[in-house]
Amino acid sequence: MNVWLLHVGEELPVDETPRLFRYGHLANALADRGHQVLRWAPTFQHFRKRQRWNHDHRVDVNDRYAIEFIHSPGYIRNASLARWKSYSILGRRLAERLQHESPPDLIVTGIPSLEWCTVAVDYAERHNVPVVLDVRDLWPDIYLHLLPRSLQPLGELALTPLRRQLRSACQRATAIYGVSQSYLDWGLKHAGRAQTSNDRVVPLGYHRRQLEPSEHDAQLADLAAHGIRGDKLLCVFAGLIERMYDVETIVRAARLLEQRSPGKFQFVICGAGSKLPAVRRAAADLDSVKLLGWVTQPTILALLEMASVGLATYTAGAPQSLPNKPFEYMSAGLPIVTSLPGELPSLLGEHRCGVHYDAGDAESLATAIGFVVDDPKYHAEMGERSRQLFLERFNSPVVYTDFCDSLERVAGVPTQPQLGAAA
Repeated sequence: MNVWLLHVGEELPVDETPRLFRYGHLANALADRGHQVLRWAPTFQHFRKRQRWNHDHRVDVNDRYAIEFIHSPGYIRNASLARWKSYSILGRRLAERLQHESPPDLIVTGIPSLEWCTVAVDYAERHNVPVVLDVRDLWPDIYLHLLPRSLQPLGELALTPLRRQLRSACQRATAIYGVSQSYLDWGLKHAGRAQTSNDRVVPLGYHRRQLEPSEHDAQLADLAAHGIRGDKLLCVFAGLIERMYDVETIVRAARLLEQRSPGKFQFVICGAGSKLPAVRRAAADLDSVKLLGWVTQPTILALLEMASVGLATYTAGAPQSLPNKPFEYMSAGLPIVTSLPGELPSLLGEHRCGVHYDAGDAESLATAIGFVVDDPKYHAEMGERSRQLFLERFNSPVVYTDFCDSLERVAGVPTQPQLGAAA
């Protein structure tokens, strides 16, 4: 079958040292089963905040997988009017482009952006094409979490047009998918209907690759040059340093643990974002905290091999449910400490591979870390259970085989065996 994938925010094969996320893995999995995949993406690179091209562009990844890039303006801040403007232009330009395209057999469109979802559903209705709406983020709810509580009623008013788009797209989609049950329920609530056999949870999943020996040694040498040592209990945060991430509490917890157990712990924070300067200032006098900024996937892989704990730290009220990062930590066999409520701590508790702390509370985080690492035998058992959970439920081959099977059912085509990589 011919499949279109529409999403605005992932790294792509044309990027420098690209890292595959949800739709990258899905595109490869569909192509490996013999399907033709056309992926629609912006020229603007969301993570690096730079343009890939200054015009529309097409890339043929292989003979079964191509990417059509739509040009639009970029933006500096994730939560900004410039981003809204960029998405609005993307929606208009995509609608113009699709006027000249022959219909596929299936469309998968991710939230965000609602503008692209609306265009996709409009096109699907006109051409009688099944369309899957994939809830990757709770958009536009994410904007409300960035506002003080006193301003949230005004925020709700400002978001009215986007909420109207959201309801319309959810109501008209053939199927709704979510990265967790709560995300699926959110989409169904806006659709105003109960779950059907076409609707399903498909978690994000993670593909863990092995570093070549020379690459591994080079990464370890680079980490050592940054003062990151294997003889300490290493606690790692890798992610965005934005308002919804509880990174400042990591620094305060590191200070407490250094006071109580000098030289025992080391904290490594990887990532970039608007809060990075403030975090740097807070950690300036702490030798036990290393801030590496944005790093490549090989660096993260080598770092997680050395680590003792994976930190999935989010501020109170953050909308995430089952985000990418815990699965990456699980793949490395790490116990996880998280502040998220709901599905993630329930999963970690059920499988005894992680603990919860109270967002914003450094004492709570320090206590949680101590609980995980103080008993070496228990720590090792938690890590092994974490790895096993990953292999059984969140490893990419498991997740994307199910993803492809379900999409083939929605499209009404026979389930296809994997043919192997395309040329």
